Amino acid sequence: MKAHGEFPDVVYRAFDKREYAEAFIAGNVRFANCNNYLDITDSRRDVTEGTGLYLKDDRLTTIRFCSNSIFIQSFHRTFESARNAGHGRYIIELHNPFNLATAITKELHDSSFKAYGGVEGVNIIYQHGDFKGEQLPSYQSSRFTYSQKPSSYSSEEEFRFVLITERLDKHQIFIQVNPNEECKFIRHYA
Repeated sequence: MKAHGEFPDVVYRAFDKREYAEAFIAGNVRFANCNNYLDITDSRRDVTEGTGLYLKDDRLTTIRFCSNSIFIQSFHRTFESARNAGHGRYIIELHNPFNLATAITKELHDSSFKAYGGVEGVNIIYQHGDFKGEQLPSYQSSRFTYSQKPSSYSSEEEFRFVLITERLDKHQIFIQVNPNEECKFIRHYA
């Protein structure tokens, strides 16, 4: 099991409470079950979460796989997108997110649940339904459910840590790693 995928050099995370940002910097990383994003009642709700779309023989094919086994930690690829997304006023800057993904993956070896493959770094693709392909292998089709969004979300410039686990009836998972030395608190925006 190892960290894998694509990782930018720097990512940003917005928190709605200062104590959440400080906990993250201290190494307390929270992954949310992807089903949580379907249940949000404010403007952050994404009704397409857990749904992948692609064109096969000029027909739109839908894939649904947002289960109790996909957990997400979301970031933004730019400071501006973190500030403008409306996800919180307390913004942190994380350099080399691959190192954090590696530390989390190491902790998974001793966790009380089974994780598959380690933390995957995913740059969200804003082409929901634009990809053309034949019958996709199950891995690629299930990956679409957490790696693509409609173009209307493109201003968020989202990057994710994705964790695939055994089926867990939990809304979130907390993983404690060493304090993150490559992470700093930017500032509070009112």
